[in-house]
Amino acid sequence: MVISCFIFFSSCDKTLIGKTLPEVDFNDNVTDVQLTYRQNVYNTKVSYSSGLLTISFTDKDSALCGITYKVNSQVCRVTYGDISHDTPVEKLPDSFFPMVVYKFISDFGGVIPTENYNSQRECSYISRNVFNTRVTLEVYENEKNKSYSLHIT
Repeated sequence: MVISCFIFFSSCDKTLIGKTLPEVDFNDNVTDVQLTYRQNVYNTKVSYSSGLLTISFTDKDSALCGITYKVNSQVCRVTYGDISHDTPVEKLPDSFFPMVVYKFISDFGGVIPTENYNSQRECSYISRNVFNTRVTLEVYENEKNKSYSLHIT
């Protein structure tokens, strides 16, 4: 009995009553993601291509609107309009949120599988500790529409 319960519950971590949990493919796809960082919520576009993460802030009501971060294993470029600044990643703190997001997405090669389902929030999700920072990616599905939320705490 114990073994059959273990097999049943361990097999449920990737499915939800016969339905496979979704994955998020940031590779060469620009994806709308609601980003929550330090209790602030931002609308962003996120993509990951050939080791380069791009995060663009798109919420016109935000002071960060128009800022784009491009991060790879060597440099972080911050751009606003015609102004850009490059900083070597080794000079940035691990807690700098573009570095946290880069590490989180690059560890999965840009394709992030969700691992669990939260029935209260009605979303699939995956959580990891990245540089001592909790990162949770949530996927909400409404018929064929999907929305994504990334929480950095």
